[in-house]
Amino acid sequence: MENVLSFDIKRVIVDSTVDVFDMMLSLPIQFSEERKTLAGNGSLVLGSIDFMGDVTGIVNIQVTEKFARKMVSSMLDMEIDQIEGTEDIQDVLGEICNMVSGSLKSGLCDAGMVCELSTPAVIIGNDYNHQTRNMTRVEYFSFLFDDHLITVDVGIKETNPDVSDAAVVGITPDQEDSDIFNYDMENSVINSVSEVFDMMLSMDVKPFGGKTGPIVSSRIVGSISFSGKVLGRLNLHIPEGLAKQMAGTLLGMEPDEIQGLDEVKDVVGELCNMVSGALKSDLCDKGFTCKVSPPSFTTGADFEMEILNLTRHETFFFDYQNEIFMVEVGLKKSEEI
Repeated sequence: MENVLSFDIKRVIVDSTVDVFDMMLSLPIQFSEERKTLAGNGSLVLGSIDFMGDVTGIVNIQVTEKFARKMVSSMLDMEIDQIEGTEDIQDVLGEICNMVSGSLKSGLCDAGMVCELSTPAVIIGNDYNHQTRNMTRVEYFSFLFDDHLITVDVGIKETNPDVSDAAVVGITPDQEDSDIFNYDMENSVINSVSEVFDMMLSMDVKPFGGKTGPIVSSRIVGSISFSGKVLGRLNLHIPEGLAKQMAGTLLGMEPDEIQGLDEVKDVVGELCNMVSGALKSDLCDKGFTCKVSPPSFTTGADFEMEILNLTRHETFFFDYQNEIFMVEVGLKKSEEI
């Protein structure tokens, strides 16, 4: 039986990526053995999908915004200058991610490593870095179309047995018919965030009811996906200064003593794990059994993040000593139930 170290990721990703770009976009791309990076190429678009089950991991596909518009033009049969905004870009890259990730999922399942996919998320911006940590294996692939570069990154690891997943049994018919629209997301998120920040950091955070927009300063976003009877994603957006203060509190250090962001990501990741774990438990209690992915991280000051194909999407703001941070949650009932 294959495992995460022996499974032929390269064959699946190269074949499926080339096929999808040809079939869906009529763009004949070529695989390059040389690893390349898109850093320094202006506005970049990244599509991301998590997978969870016997194995856990992530698939990231990144292109320049310029090439993303060419992808939209090819798929939707429209002129590039007719493309307004980024909605079509998000939809097209999300669909490409779904198809490439679906091929990987099929290959893993055929090899005895059963898993499910999350809903895609798309990041667009000039200044950001996206990372998933603590994977057993990470593979990087580069593709070319003329002078355009497409990168595909895959991280994978075996999943540790999760007692809480196995414990969710005996769902009643009433729970089975639960409506995701009636789920009390606000109460669940506010309670879990307040309890986790108090328990982990001794921080008394309060829901912020004032008018505010997305956090646009330099920030760290921890993201966790849900997959199962409910699909979705939780994003925790924290300004970098506040994130360093949180890390300092947990590590017994002053914020200015923290070098780099590794320790900060560890703390943000643990906060994400605990908040999403509480949300997952609540969802399972309501009949929406699901698994959660490891956290991924996006850092930077100039980017937008969208979760695609959702039934519900809600944003909650919290205040700690006049510092505002944000939790966004998107959910939808799985179509594979």
